[in-house]
Amino acid sequence: MSKWKSFLAGVVFGMMTAAAGAVFAAESDAVRVNALDAVLWWDGVCVADEGRDDTAGSDLPALLEYQGVPYVSLPLLAGKLGADWSWDRNSGLIDVTRASRLTFQRPESGATEELPEEIASWVERSRDYEMVQSRTLDGVTWILATWGKKNTGGYDVHIDRIEREDRRLKVYVTLDGPDKGELVTEALTWPYALAAVEGTFEEVEFAVSGDGSLPELRGVESIPLVAASSERVIVFAPTLEKGELRLQGAARSFGGVVVLEVRDAADGLMLQERLPAAAEAPDWGYFETAIPADYVREGHRVVLYAFGDEELDPAREFPETEDDSAAARTPPETEPDASDAERLPEHSVVLNW
Repeated sequence: MSKWKSFLAGVVFGMMTAAAGAVFAAESDAVRVNALDAVLWWDGVCVADEGRDDTAGSDLPALLEYQGVPYVSLPLLAGKLGADWSWDRNSGLIDVTRASRLTFQRPESGATEELPEEIASWVERSRDYEMVQSRTLDGVTWILATWGKKNTGGYDVHIDRIEREDRRLKVYVTLDGPDKGELVTEALTWPYALAAVEGTFEEVEFAVSGDGSLPELRGVESIPLVAASSERVIVFAPTLEKGELRLQGAARSFGGVVVLEVRDAADGLMLQERLPAAAEAPDWGYFETAIPADYVREGHRVVLYAFGDEELDPAREFPETEDDSAAARTPPETEPDASDAERLPEHSVVLNW
């Protein structure tokens, strides 16, 4: 392909960013322009390769040159930048609207007063967990990346950029920990990053890099009020509905299995249930169940734990059955002794009544 090719166009539109507003263009006399064989990159992403607009067909050039100035196809650029555009040929009106704008980027401590109360509460109850989440409130999609509790300073979370493609968002997060030997403050910290994008989206994808990784919360939009938690299990505030205690939570479990046990005041095993989670480790998977209200009595307790990669007590493994739901609510034939409580897997969550 030659570097320059003659191309005749009636109207040439210059390069336009996805800023909100309207641009007017009137019909003009034909001008002679050149199809430009160039590669266009935008913010580290290749938008047009060798001047071709692959989204519209290889016969259409994506880049033009007129009097030494490069021009870019508006549909191509708007699509890559997540902007909406329209063209009224009769009135000559071209309208370009940026539907997604990054409005918040990691508010500092004390700045949460400027946030909606519901978002500020969400950040507060999420900060203890290593997790990425997204939720929608009043037409705005909020992005939250939390790195849990750290014993020192020197940890930071950055939302580097957010890309939009149709009804999807891709969020790029970087974790930055202290270097070996670096002087840091001796204080507890809860590093996090928060961003807000105008609009609602069907999917939010995360790409985490740097000095660690963050699991994603799956199966539920965001963490509600928390009753108890460990490094592997989070139990949301339970509710009593129609004679049943409804339990919900999230777990990082290998195999996507959460075990629930109800024990009486003497530590006798009254109920044992295996719950499927919406995802398995390393992500957080949502789970839920309902316990008959008869089990909720003074002195009783509920124990929840997730299967990990460590060796588990064989006495707590479940036999293979064709109907897990039928076997789940049947107490085991052999009651564990009182010392069994000391053998609970690490990171168990206990709810006492």
